[in-house]
Amino acid sequence: MAKIGIVGIRESDGEVFKTIPAGKYPCRITKIEDGESSDQSKYPGSPVIRIGAKVMKGNEHADAYLQWTVPLPHDQMNDEERRQAVARIKRILIAANIEVEEDAFDTDDLMGAELGLIISEDTKDGITRNNIKDQYRLTDE
Repeated sequence: MAKIGIVGIRESDGEVFKTIPAGKYPCRITKIEDGESSDQSKYPGSPVIRIGAKVMKGNEHADAYLQWTVPLPHDQMNDEERRQAVARIKRILIAANIEVEEDAFDTDDLMGAELGLIISEDTKDGITRNNIKDQYRLTDE
């Protein structure tokens, strides 16, 4: 076996994602990926986008990383599920101040976008996680 040197491994607490208190946070989108839903989802393998964002400077929790998965409308969804999926995407675009002129948008337009995130804390099986409950336009705050 090989010995692998990793700076900081000794001091690391092993936590990948630190939770932050529930509240409203100004954030910048730092990651956008197209993907598929997990095997545990209602519609395994269906299209999703994964969004990562960091809390912006000037906040006690600056640089905290948040991520969420947004389902995209697909044929397996019923009409109400499809309507909700479209509405979720529209709320993100509104919060990011991105206007769409057709029934399409480019995920690249979200990279670097600033928006507010409303965060909750939920505990399940003894593990506390942050959840993105909603988004808002920073200028509306």
